[in-house]
Amino acid sequence: ESPKRGACECLSASEVAMTPSRTAPAAPSLFDPWRSASVAAEIGGASYAGPQALDALRARRLAELLVAAARGSAHYRAVLKGHDPARVRLAALPVGHRAELMHRFDDWVTDPALRLDVLQRFMGDARRIGEPCLGRYIVWESSGSSGEPGVFVARAAEHQHHGLGLLAYEAAGGAAPLAEDVGDRQAVRETRRNLRV
Repeated sequence: ESPKRGACECLSASEVAMTPSRTAPAAPSLFDPWRSASVAAEIGGASYAGPQALDALRARRLAELLVAAARGSAHYRAVLKGHDPARVRLAALPVGHRAELMHRFDDWVTDPALRLDVLQRFMGDARRIGEPCLGRYIVWESSGSSGEPGVFVARAAEHQHHGLGLLAYEAAGGAAPLAEDVGDRQAVRETRRNLRV
């Protein structure tokens, strides 16, 4: 019989993929080549866009991000109260500091299944290295060199798209951001590996 877990418990890839016969086939790939091709095309197209088109793209993406944050996060719903996501300037919003966000992690995360204690248990289990949490999230923790360790969660697809963006930046001659963040380096490595498939 499979172990009982709370609704917020992260499952290993083998548990997610279990068949009725209790055998565990290979975990499905989280790499979506069609979505990646779409993102790569958008990145490529943006490199030919003029300033007005880039401004419109940035404004659209920011509005989508703020709407999603307000919809899924109690913290950001309160922060964005009274602001129109399509018109608000980031400078008008308060800065979110890592220490505050980590202290209120469960209030600002946009998926209620993601709870800090569950993520910490997941990251602390060496048997789960390389497995997605809840079958769809990449989870990592910073070293805390700035004084506060951060727990970072990304849907596998967004993590991969972040890697595509960094590869595009690198191809354009910029290399500095790739050396700054372990998550960035991991995203680039995984994206390069998946692009070879």
